[in-house]
Amino acid sequence: MAFGVHNNASHPIAIEFGVGALKALQIEGDNPSTIVAAARLETPDELRTNNALRFQFQVDALPKLLKGVGFHGKRAVVSIPSWATLVMHMQLQAADNAPLTSQVKAQLQVQMGYEPSQVVVRAFDVAEVNRGGTLKREVICIAAGRDIVLRQAQALRQCKLEIVGAHAEHIALLRAFDRITSRESDTNLVTLYLDIGAGSTKIAIAHGRDLVFAKTINIAGQTLDEATAKKLKCDVSQARAQRILLEQLAPFPEKAVIEPGEPRADGVALMNAGMRHAVAPETGPGEPSAPRAVTEDAEMEEAEQAVATAIAEEDDRRDSAPIPSSTPSVQISTPDRVKKELEVDLSEELDTLTDEVAMCLRYHGAVFPGKRVDRALFVGGETRHRALCEHIARTLSLPARIADPLAHLSRQDNTPTRCVDLTQAQPGWAVAYGLGLCPQDL
Repeated sequence: MAFGVHNNASHPIAIEFGVGALKALQIEGDNPSTIVAAARLETPDELRTNNALRFQFQVDALPKLLKGVGFHGKRAVVSIPSWATLVMHMQLQAADNAPLTSQVKAQLQVQMGYEPSQVVVRAFDVAEVNRGGTLKREVICIAAGRDIVLRQAQALRQCKLEIVGAHAEHIALLRAFDRITSRESDTNLVTLYLDIGAGSTKIAIAHGRDLVFAKTINIAGQTLDEATAKKLKCDVSQARAQRILLEQLAPFPEKAVIEPGEPRADGVALMNAGMRHAVAPETGPGEPSAPRAVTEDAEMEEAEQAVATAIAEEDDRRDSAPIPSSTPSVQISTPDRVKKELEVDLSEELDTLTDEVAMCLRYHGAVFPGKRVDRALFVGGETRHRALCEHIARTLSLPARIADPLAHLSRQDNTPTRCVDLTQAQPGWAVAYGLGLCPQDL
C-alpha cells in the first residue's frame, strides 16, 4: 500500500478528515473542472481536542454525510489526518543505492522504533547537502500508521465505496495549486504554503510543483481559541466567535523575522481572481531583490555551515511522538464586551507560530542557498480570519495572498451541497480539492 496514475476523465470523491470538519468534494472534467457535489460536517466542540473520539465520530458520520447530496461513482480518495502523520526531514547517505523508501523505513526503525510493516511511507528526494564534509541526500519522509488507512478503507466500504488513494495533507495541498504552477518558468518559483486549520498549521515549500520542505506545527485555531477563552474567561466556542471579529490580534512587529537586508512587500490580498488567471505578474514592485553576490568558495562554506545549523535546529525541535494507530454564533452587543475583546493580546501564541515558520524558511535557505521564497499562499479554515493572515504576512515580510482553491471551478446554480456556501470564498477546501487531483494507486 502506498500514498496514492490519475485519470483526467473521472475524479473520485475526495474526503478530508479534518479537525474542524469532515469534508467531501467531487469534481468532474478538466479545463475547467466542474463541482459535482460538496458536503461538510462541523466537528462538535467537545471533540476538537480528542483525536480518537473525533476520528470515530467522523467515520460513523460519513455514510450520512454522503447520502443524498449528489456524489456519484464508487471511487474515493482520503486524506490521512495530520495528527496521524509523521513529517520529518532526513539526511541519508548519498552513495547508498538501496531504494529510497527502504532507506527511509530503516531510518524510521532506528530513530523512532517503528516497525516497517506497520507504517505507510512516502519519501521525497529533495537535494544533496554537505554535512560535516560528507555528502548527504536531503529527504522528506511522510509516514502514517497503516491501521489508520485500513480504518478509513473500512469506513468507505460501509458507504459502498472503494478507496483508490490515501494522501497526506501536505501533498494534497500542493496538488490543489498545480494549475497556477504549470508554466515552464514556474519551476523556479518558490512558494510558501501555509494551511492554517483548527488543529494544526501545515507548512510546505515548493519549487514550482515540487515539494522541497514540509512540516506540521501544532499551533492553529484551537490554540488561539483556548488562549482567547482564558483571557476573556469564557468557553472556547464563545472565544472562537469573538476572536474572528478581532481586527488585530497583537501589536505589529517593528522588524521582520527574515534575514536583514532582504526587503519584501507586505500585505495580504484575496486571491479569487488570481486563482482564475494563474499567477501574478513575474515582475513588479512586490518582487524580492536579487540575492547578494558572493564568491563560489565563500558561498559553499556559508551554505555548509548554514545547512549544519539548520539541521541541528530541526533535530532539536523534531517531534518524536509515535504515530497514533456546528459552532454556535455568539453576539457581541455591549460596549464593555467590545472594549474587552480589543484588549485580547495573542502575541505569545502568534510569536511562537511565526518563529516556527521563520525557522522553516531558514532551513530551506540553508539547503538551497540563494533561493528565497517569492510568495506565501494562505489556505485553511482559519484564513477566513483576515487579521490572523495579515499579522503573519507582516511579521514574515512576505508578499502573501489568501487563496480560494475553488474559485476557478465551474458550478451550477443547483449544484448539490450540504453545509457549504459556494457563493463565498472557501480557503478551507484546498486539501479536499487537491485530493481529487492526487494519484490513484491503492
